[in-house]
Amino acid sequence: MGTPWLHEEQTWRGHWWLPEDPSNHHAGFLSYRPGSGVELVLVGGFDDQVRRQIGPGAWAVLAETRDFPVIHGNAGNKEITLIDAYAAGSKTYGLGFPGEGPAEQTLRAQTALVGVHVEGPEQAVFTRANFAIEDAWLWSAESAMTASMGWDDAGSRLTGEANIELKPLEDQHAEVEGAGITLAHWLTLPTFDAMRGGSRGRVEHRTVLGIKPHERASLTMLMANVARLQDLLALATGRGPALLWLKAYLPRPEPVEEPSTHNYSREVDVYTQYRGEGDPTAKAVDSHSMVFSLDDLPFADVVPRWWRVQEQFRAACNMIVGARYVSDHFVETMLITAVAAAEAFHHDLKEKPATSRADAEKRLQPALDALDEDDRKWLKSFIPSGFSLGQRLERLAERLPQSCRDRLLPNPAGWVRAAKRARHDLSHSARSGDDTLKLHAIMNVTRAVVLANILLELGLSEERLLKALSANGELSRACRLSAKYFPAS
Repeated sequence: MGTPWLHEEQTWRGHWWLPEDPSNHHAGFLSYRPGSGVELVLVGGFDDQVRRQIGPGAWAVLAETRDFPVIHGNAGNKEITLIDAYAAGSKTYGLGFPGEGPAEQTLRAQTALVGVHVEGPEQAVFTRANFAIEDAWLWSAESAMTASMGWDDAGSRLTGEANIELKPLEDQHAEVEGAGITLAHWLTLPTFDAMRGGSRGRVEHRTVLGIKPHERASLTMLMANVARLQDLLALATGRGPALLWLKAYLPRPEPVEEPSTHNYSREVDVYTQYRGEGDPTAKAVDSHSMVFSLDDLPFADVVPRWWRVQEQFRAACNMIVGARYVSDHFVETMLITAVAAAEAFHHDLKEKPATSRADAEKRLQPALDALDEDDRKWLKSFIPSGFSLGQRLERLAERLPQSCRDRLLPNPAGWVRAAKRARHDLSHSARSGDDTLKLHAIMNVTRAVVLANILLELGLSEERLLKALSANGELSRACRLSAKYFPAS
């Protein structure tokens, strides 16, 4: 089986059935198209109507339609499983009696597993998985290829002699809860293409990530780990890298006596509609704009550390990484999300306030004693039970190294006041006193402050973070906007 590239279209012809009704087969075409995902067009189809009996021999057909968690098929001598399918369109030429079924049907599914029948995404049948994510090669900070060119004795003119050398690289490993993670380098030996216009030689170096669970894993478990590594690359590259391909593996078959029987692992190609649309031939991100690479944080350290950071700061990480995969449109929505990410990050630090609610009540006790019951309850409602939003933002600024804080927040107090006021106005007054440009600046600076705190939790050094604040497009833009809207007093 070849590489299941997610940027290429695929088509399969075969027969399809529901696991609970294997005798009810339907012929159809299964297709995968980037951007639109997995689609199955059947001759005939599965009954997708939802009915409620309203009397003897009488049913009411409800507006909703039935979903199909799993569909099995066989196409091209391959077992295929469709996960999370639903009927996008059904045509019937009968009266729609129960059990009649449609004459034509189009279904869409979240995922197609080509090479296996499973009962569902939670069934633990896989022993490992390999996959590729955009810009992983640049993130790895290693190249198996070196090139040299010949010069004349004077060193002033090229002689035309040149060579490209391939040198295998060692795999890198990391251990996380329940699995081992690998970064491997796949190389192709030189090949030559004979074309009508001439000849071309090629070599190739691909960076492939792998997951080897300690026990057999489900599709859900594999995809969760793929997503975590994709999020890590999103932080490192400063963009939303897409999944390029994914292949899972089944256990080796039981050995048999015939020596001619191969004892290979069975491969399963995974086609799924996932975050981003990948293009392996597109130009890589600029290496100078990378937030960090494996030169800065070794693979064996950063992967398990990222697992812990994302687990502790899940909400903040998801809000910051999620912004890589959506277009910026309404500044109010983006600002609310950025401030919520800051608030969530500090909340997950589990810091204790300097003054507790009990301490505050004790200080206010003389005033409380002088009030009647209703006024006493009213005054108590204003006593904070923890950190205020402004205090949380202040703590995120204080956690930054001094050199990075001077670059990103020349006036921390000004940013805190503006972010607090903007969030309060939008949440409680449905409008802001600041113009759109200032709201955009507050949003960008707040995002950058949260991102910088996440990077520090990952173990990024002060020097590398300071470099990223200058070279990375998102972070350097935040520094410029901060200097303009929150200048040092």
